[in-house]
Amino acid sequence: HMDLRDTWHNSRFNHACVMRRVADDIKIPFVQVGIRSFSPEEAAYVKSKGLTPFYAHQLHPLKDDWMDEAIERTDLNNRLDTDGNHSADGIVGPYGEKEGSYFTIREIWSPVQVLLKNLPDHFDGTLPIENRFYEANLNQCRFTWRLLTVIGMKTLHTVAQGDLDGPSIAPGQQGNLRIPMSGKTADFLELTSVGPDGSELMRWAWPLRGCSIDHGTAQPLPIGGNYFHIRAGDSSWHFSEETGQLLECSVDGKPLGIKNGPVLYAATKQGSLDFSSDWKAVAGKEGANIVIRSENRKDGSSFQWTVKPGGSVALDYSFAPIAEPLTYCAVGFDLDETSVQSKRWLGDGPFRVWGNRMKGPQFGLWENEYNDGVAGECWQLPEFQGIFSRINWMQLELKNGASLRLETDYMNVGVLQPKNGTKPEKATWAYPASGGLYLFHVVPSIGTKFKQANSLGPQSDPVILPGKISSGVVFYSK
Repeated sequence: HMDLRDTWHNSRFNHACVMRRVADDIKIPFVQVGIRSFSPEEAAYVKSKGLTPFYAHQLHPLKDDWMDEAIERTDLNNRLDTDGNHSADGIVGPYGEKEGSYFTIREIWSPVQVLLKNLPDHFDGTLPIENRFYEANLNQCRFTWRLLTVIGMKTLHTVAQGDLDGPSIAPGQQGNLRIPMSGKTADFLELTSVGPDGSELMRWAWPLRGCSIDHGTAQPLPIGGNYFHIRAGDSSWHFSEETGQLLECSVDGKPLGIKNGPVLYAATKQGSLDFSSDWKAVAGKEGANIVIRSENRKDGSSFQWTVKPGGSVALDYSFAPIAEPLTYCAVGFDLDETSVQSKRWLGDGPFRVWGNRMKGPQFGLWENEYNDGVAGECWQLPEFQGIFSRINWMQLELKNGASLRLETDYMNVGVLQPKNGTKPEKATWAYPASGGLYLFHVVPSIGTKFKQANSLGPQSDPVILPGKISSGVVFYSK
């Protein structure tokens, strides 16, 4: 750091003011080397005094990232040893492995900001943007855009693309960037900003509509006349006659891994909450569908399963409101972790999110193999477990050869139980103690090595949900 602030925390003798005292009071000539972080105040001071610091990127012109240090332990099967959390900074690994916070920092600190998270329903190509450069006008920047669609759930196809000159927006001001959408349809929009020096500043992406996927026409049939036990194409679904919850499901005799749901999980600062399990279920045929409805006798919660032609199984739920501030809230199922091999999804990625770290991941087509990576300790990245935001669809590949796909209305989907390091200190989180596949309505926040999540500001505060906890998901199998 430059440490050139005049005051910091109401003191002229704070550690952030050391070099300012050297310059202004002691008046000793000095040169700063390896500077990687400074404030607007310090930047203005450097310019006014004609100082010429040597910045970190100037010392390593061929490297894009700053890397943590680690000793490769030949006595521990060549494991990279960072002495627990004493060396790792949680941004990049020993070989430049980008961790989740790398992408968060990149988006937050980008000198070009797009001032929306999601596109409006009738998006006309206008994006509000802000110039956070200290000196450069955005007309010195360039933008490239692409309209992309997903083919066969595996391949990205460019529908349209183009280059744009940056609009004239002065430092600290806001304006609009206009993308010629040309009336074309696509699954998502990608935008890249390029700075005055030709380097990429940031890449964003936003969903435009859901993917169109062919689901077939097989008719759902009750097994043995029991509408709680259904065959839909090659899959079978068994529901509880008492509660209506899913007991098990399989395709071609291979278990699909999920069962025992839906279940409502929620917690306050004081701990997890308990909910009524007094359900009453009814089932029958409605047109071409088989429908199972369940209502809670005590709190008015309800959910409905609809098994449709083609083998799709839709769940719609509406749980009673919770008046208390929540550290997390999710509707979920059990999922056998040992059965999962990989996942592919259309949504934000490639990294998971936390309630106080939603920025960074971008919308796109992503996939990764199952791993037990732990940020800052074991660099199998991106981590497999955790919560992934704005999910249009996600497909889980199972070790038995079966596949389970879920489609949501851009929900936050939790996959299995996130692992933590051996000595996380205060870098912990609240999370359901059971289950393995979730739709999160309140995403839990994460602490740091030095501070617990509840002391990290408004984004880390518990959340009061307005009204009932309602949404839905559609399952497919093969």
